[in-house]
Amino acid sequence: MLIEPASELVRARLVAVIRTKSAEAALLVARAALAGGIDALEVTTSVPGWPAVVSQLAREVRLVGVGTLFEPEDCLTALAAGARFVVSPAGRSELVAPAHQAGAACALGGITPTEVDAVRRAGADLIKVFPADAAGGAGLIKSLRAVFPEVVFMPTGGITADTIAGYLSLDRVVLGIGGWLAPAGAIAGGDAAEITRRARLLVAQAGSGGH
Repeated sequence: MLIEPASELVRARLVAVIRTKSAEAALLVARAALAGGIDALEVTTSVPGWPAVVSQLAREVRLVGVGTLFEPEDCLTALAAGARFVVSPAGRSELVAPAHQAGAACALGGITPTEVDAVRRAGADLIKVFPADAAGGAGLIKSLRAVFPEVVFMPTGGITADTIAGYLSLDRVVLGIGGWLAPAGAIAGGDAAEITRRARLLVAQAGSGGH
């Protein structure tokens, strides 16, 4: 039985991963993604002043999380700011307990069967596969799914509108999309309309099952 925020992520299917050089740019990307129909946002800890960004977004949308977490202290900060899910690219099992105590979902990193099994046993609600594209893409997730049919996978890294269909053909997969959704040029130019356009493309494909 999945914790509620994890179930919501499975229903959302898409997570906008926000990695910008300023808090203002992070809010622009987040709101542009929301305008395009993406319902879940992941603010990375590389964003300057990320706790304040998370706190602001938590007042605007239900599914806000924090990514690229490694330390329990940062996890507690994220939860205090209103994060409903926390994400680490590594198998940091010490993040599970504080997340669950706050009613939040926890995604931990794993690529090999040994890693996936370890974080699954540690209580991770989702398994983050990063870098997904470089590690084998949808084919890797499909192979892991054969061994771990109950696991919710969260591939992130290198996913684009051209490669998303393969992932969407699989059940219990939540896709983290950052670079393609919000390219550097659009962020630098404050081009919210372009980010919204890209979000709509992704949402349309998710709605059609990737076909």
